[in-house]
Amino acid sequence: MQMEHHYSNVQKKILILSIYMSLILIFLICINLNPPCLIKTIFHISCPACGMTRAVKEILKFNIITSFSYNILAFPIILILAYVFIVNIFNTSKAIEIFKKISKHYYIVIILIIISWFINIYRGI
Repeated sequence: MQMEHHYSNVQKKILILSIYMSLILIFLICINLNPPCLIKTIFHISCPACGMTRAVKEILKFNIITSFSYNILAFPIILILAYVFIVNIFNTSKAIEIFKKISKHYYIVIILIIISWFINIYRGI
């Protein structure tokens, strides 16, 4: 007997939103648009995502080391999003399960974001 997984609409919407946001980012990169960082514009300090667009551009050019110089979180985020996106194409319930596993370890994500933020501020990215 096959077990059915019941996922809330919120979980499905978060997964779909993350995929759409990834596609929008890739589109912006492909048309060579560099949107300004609102946090840096308003508060004059770097945010954890500062340099992410440039880092993703470098990843798409296969310049992994250079991408780390722009934002250390770009490569792991791209790998996770690509994996979830590919799994979602073939098996939506598996993608939601992966997303749930990642979200259970939210504290690790928060720690990585804080570390990235301090690195970006220190380097003035």
